[in-house]
Amino acid sequence: MKKILVIDDSGLIRLQLNQILKNAGYEVLEAVTGEQVINDTFHRDYSLKDMDLIILDLYLEDIHGLEVFKSIVYKYPNIPVIILTGESKKENVLKCIEMGAKDYIVKPFKGKELLSRVRKILPLDIGEDTGNNLEEDITKFYNVIINEIDRAIRAKSPLAFVRYRFKGININLEKIYMGTVEELREIDQTFKMGNDILLMLPFTDKEGEVVVSHKLLEAWKEVEKEINVDQMDIKKVFFPDDIEDSKLIENYQKDEIKNIIIKKLNLNSKSKV
Repeated sequence: MKKILVIDDSGLIRLQLNQILKNAGYEVLEAVTGEQVINDTFHRDYSLKDMDLIILDLYLEDIHGLEVFKSIVYKYPNIPVIILTGESKKENVLKCIEMGAKDYIVKPFKGKELLSRVRKILPLDIGEDTGNNLEEDITKFYNVIINEIDRAIRAKSPLAFVRYRFKGININLEKIYMGTVEELREIDQTFKMGNDILLMLPFTDKEGEVVVSHKLLEAWKEVEKEINVDQMDIKKVFFPDDIEDSKLIENYQKDEIKNIIIKKLNLNSKSKV
């Protein structure tokens, strides 16, 4: 599986890139600081020479991305680099392009645009886009659920989970996934696992989820003309409404709440999703 190193000090951006790229069939590694990259200490088992592509944010807290880029080019000139920047001025981006950067993407970016740029530089081999490990994906989903439940309890805010299952429907699930990522907010999270699209929607109650659902169906019809809600198996869980035992919330029983949500979504690591 082709490896992409994401260098960004924003946890939200790293999570967004991780979801988009991993669900597209790439292995994603992360670095939070420029020092980790320059010293090649971002991972215990991998080094820069193992990377097939690097996505580098220009504005890191410890070292400017331009200096990090110079270090990468000096050590490994054959590794392609995409610059990620939120700046409107392009001087530093142009410097990187002149020094050999393959492309640049301006924040905020669309998932479809980012994936298109990545695939032009690093196309997948046949069959690689189906190489995700389902059990690993589900485990990651469980961990994210715990984090979102924690935030929802602390903020006393609603949280919606939706599972769309497309089993038996002849569609391009990756197109559906990318269309979903483009339509949702940055704080929302989308997972593609097996024949499922899973949504995690913070600050979203039942009425808000209806709006999201209508919006997604319209977007999906743009890429899959024949798609119909009657063809899908849909499960929805709303926090805190669907947690019947309020003491679980009062006592901060996040694992128990997670298990209830998983059961209501009809999702577990042994099920064929």
